Amino acid sequence: MLWFHYKLNKNELRVTMNLIGRDKEIKLLTQLYNSTSPEFLALYGRRRVGKTFLIRECFNKRGDGIFFNVTGAKNAPMKEQIKHFTSQLSDAFYSGIELKERKNWDETFDQLTKTIKKQVPKNKKVVLFFDELPWMATPRSRLLEMLDYYWNQHWSQDKRIKLIICGSSASWIINKVIHNRGGLHNRVTREIHLEPFNLSQTKQFLQARKIKLNDRQILQLYMVTGGVPFYLTKIDKGLSATQIIESLAFSKTGFFLDQRDNRNLLTRYVANKSVLNAFCYSGGFSIYALNAGAKLVHSVDISEKAIDLTNENVALNTAGAGDHEAYAMDVSKFSQESPTEYEVM
Repeated sequence: MLWFHYKLNKNELRVTMNLIGRDKEIKLLTQLYNSTSPEFLALYGRRRVGKTFLIRECFNKRGDGIFFNVTGAKNAPMKEQIKHFTSQLSDAFYSGIELKERKNWDETFDQLTKTIKKQVPKNKKVVLFFDELPWMATPRSRLLEMLDYYWNQHWSQDKRIKLIICGSSASWIINKVIHNRGGLHNRVTREIHLEPFNLSQTKQFLQARKIKLNDRQILQLYMVTGGVPFYLTKIDKGLSATQIIESLAFSKTGFFLDQRDNRNLLTRYVANKSVLNAFCYSGGFSIYALNAGAKLVHSVDISEKAIDLTNENVALNTAGAGDHEAYAMDVSKFSQESPTEYEVM
């Protein structure tokens, strides 16, 4: 990931490099860290936009605080999640000394709470970064209930604590935490919806990596990558836009090859059918469905930028085939409210 020098005043985070297009997020994180109150930040966005990288760069090497970072493991049971949590607790607060694993999240969060009280000086701030929280919250683990309890009973009483939860499942973070109807209702103090680069930021990013392309070629790449930083880092110097797209999408090792196969498979089933493309992002599946004869395609994504990109791509690549509508909405809410019965989803 490419980063640039970031100019700081005395109150700003000591970030030596700044991800292009993330000035707004850096400013918010600076305010969060300098706050004299406990803070609860919900960070969400699609995969590979740099959520984890952003938080780690801001807080991992600060000398005036403790940074505790644990990441949920996909499809792992609660016991394994707690094992990882305890290991990170040891590294952050006890210099790697082995700690006894607790049986459940109640005991585990109690261990964390007591550790902060005993191990952290009064003048040091504590950043608790729970990455991929949806993966940590396994069925019947009661993690959310315990997060509710320990935030309300303990952590929200300690002005040193800055809790950051993160997840690639935007709907989960929004529905389970931000719009929580239980004890976490209205507890989130700040939100960041981290989105991919826009076209201008994509151009800046490529120029910073000394990749020389004209505006038309940059637009082509933007439409293929959707401005996702991870994909842009896979672009090599000295190639034309056509060669880059060939490498990313059609070579045997291309990052988009798996989606090409899935999109081709979709075309077998959509002729004269109504199709819902949920989490549509750049609209690739919508385009394939329309060109394969779908009578109706609805594209849904929570991001307005994604919907704008989908509409642009559909207009450029379908020649008016089929009936298409795009909606900037939470997919769960759309599914409940849409009167359409979809034949392919």
